Amino acid sequence: MIEKTIELDVPLLLPEIEDRHDHCLENLQSTLIHHKGIYRAHIKEGQPPRLCSHYDPNLISLAAVERIARDTGNAFTHRYRHERIPFNTPLSADAADLLNRSLEKLPGMLHASVNAAAGLAFVAYDTELLDRKTIETLMQQQGYASTFAEKEEEHDHDHGSAPAFLPHALQEIWTYALVALAGICFLIGWIGETFLGLGETTALAFYLVAYLAGGYDIATHAIPGLLRGKFDTDILMLAAAAGAALLGEWAEGAFLLFLFSLGHAGEHYALDHARNAVNALAELMPDTARVRRGEDIVVEPVDQLAIGDVVIVPPGDRLPVDGQVVLGTSAIDQSPITGESAPVTKRPGDEVYAGTINREAALDIEVTQLARDNTLNRVMEMVANAQSQQSPTQQFTQKFTRRFVPAILVLVALVILLPPCSAG
Repeated sequence: MIEKTIELDVPLLLPEIEDRHDHCLENLQSTLIHHKGIYRAHIKEGQPPRLCSHYDPNLISLAAVERIARDTGNAFTHRYRHERIPFNTPLSADAADLLNRSLEKLPGMLHASVNAAAGLAFVAYDTELLDRKTIETLMQQQGYASTFAEKEEEHDHDHGSAPAFLPHALQEIWTYALVALAGICFLIGWIGETFLGLGETTALAFYLVAYLAGGYDIATHAIPGLLRGKFDTDILMLAAAAGAALLGEWAEGAFLLFLFSLGHAGEHYALDHARNAVNALAELMPDTARVRRGEDIVVEPVDQLAIGDVVIVPPGDRLPVDGQVVLGTSAIDQSPITGESAPVTKRPGDEVYAGTINREAALDIEVTQLARDNTLNRVMEMVANAQSQQSPTQQFTQKFTRRFVPAILVLVALVILLPPCSAG
């Protein structure tokens, strides 16, 4: 048997694919090998990755293999959608895992990955069985409303569990205010009762406020999950605090909720900073560019520019595209992309990057990369992908928690309901 191979760029076949381990690539490979004459297909590492098809030229021509690969890729692109659904609601790691599992259970969902830090849900689904509206409806039912461009102008940030009727300034610090209130009330109750002779009823009132403040944020995430049959460490902490209250150990329960709410606040703080870092990268990209169209200069959206278009960048503006200087000489501040501390002089023929700043003189730049493929977008994708990766330890912890929490709750129930056997 004579063997020949053909290699095609994956982005040309499946433009929406961003991960070489995507299930759609596996489906594409298995579909190709069912054609007569094609007996093997696999992904070859590289930038970009390439689909390598092995075929018998006595049974099928090179042109036919290429046509089949492209037609199959087009069919897959039309049927299987890959989308990023942004959301502004703050997510803890446990909540992100619960949302991720709920999305993966939807009929037609190929795979889903919820990136809490970036505020994105990466989904791939079969459009014959599922649509984006259904996905967004599920997210909204679980309290994670997706963000639409037209809504972002009206409401730039969601404040999670903060009541909507509160002033905006208080919504901004709601989580931290609750933690502070829980800590202060616990301290007043405990110090007053232990050292200052505070009455038991008065101390109990402070402990109750500490319970409400410390448990509010935890409960708003845990109880909806519990109603859907999901168990996590939040449920365990609420159960422990309830148990302490039943035993009359209000101080211990208040302290437990305060510590756990403090941990939640720290997690929200870290995720907000990570999300802001991604958003800050996105803000480096201009939305429009000045483009030469014959004798005219027109303003067009960056995502509509084509390779070969010539963009004019006045001094002081950010470069909207990756490209090559064709006219002019100027110093470019590349620190947002490369980290270089000093501006770099660019002349005709030099490469420049989107998001950098033109310092001195106007430049004519020929577009060499589409907006979705430019350096800044690739950096943003790498940051988002890095934030969405889970270590083996984290994966093990999540699997362990799913079994550990229900087991502990069942064990506690048995201890309460079944009296211990008396000795002898």
